[in-house]
Amino acid sequence: MIFLNFPQIRIEQQHALIGLDIKKPDLKTIQGKPLLQIKREMGKLDIETDHVEINVDNYPSYYDLGYRKPADISKDIAGKGREVYLEYVKRTSINGDRLMRIEENTTISDIAVDETFSGEKEVNLAWIRGPEIDVIKAELSMEYTPGRIIFYSQLAQTRVDLDWGKVNVYLKQYPHIDIQVIGGELNITG
Repeated sequence: MIFLNFPQIRIEQQHALIGLDIKKPDLKTIQGKPLLQIKREMGKLDIETDHVEINVDNYPSYYDLGYRKPADISKDIAGKGREVYLEYVKRTSINGDRLMRIEENTTISDIAVDETFSGEKEVNLAWIRGPEIDVIKAELSMEYTPGRIIFYSQLAQTRVDLDWGKVNVYLKQYPHIDIQVIGGELNITG
């Protein structure tokens, strides 16, 4: 009988392990403040004007009050004399017509009484004119210069700080192979 005990090989293997030491990246942004300035220049308005000219003539109101120029006095006296003369001619004509009508029994004494003692009296109310005012308008010139708005802007600076991440690779577990031969006895019996 033969017993064969063949040798056996036992292999134990340990794989290598890689370790990673990771430092994450960091990003920081710092935003500055932008600058905006607005400057406004005022508009300009220039106005120029001449003096207003006013002419006041008080003579019409003085005339109505009786304060007249010599030329006007002589013209008024001539006009009044003509009116009185025409009124006299009118009355004389009317009185002549009355005397001509004998059938009415009108006498000269009746006409004299009517002329002397007439019941009507004339009252005159006169409007006194005011002064004549003449206004000469002044010349007005305007010149307008519009204002301006000035914008000044400056963008803000943005600062970016980047801290790169880092990955360290290291061998966490070394590889290992263990080979063993088991048995190996050969027993031959005959």
